[in-house]
Amino acid sequence: MGYKTVSLNEKAYEALLRHKKPGESFSDVIIRLTSRLSSKDLMQFAGALKKEGVDKEELQKFKEACGEMWEDKD
Repeated sequence: MGYKTVSLNEKAYEALLRHKKPGESFSDVIIRLTSRLSSKDLMQFAGALKKEGVDKEELQKFKEACGEMWEDKD
């Protein structure tokens, strides 16, 4: 496996560091965070929040998907 050098400003580095778990490399963190739900996956929820008759099952799926994306922020 090859390596690439990436430059980060201080703010980006601190943000990445906050997500880093013990024993994880920065590469591991980036892969973990970027393998989350993609914008393509989010399109399955398009129209779920209609003005009338919100589909509660779809809303719950959306909430769960969003929770998975941001669960590691602590």
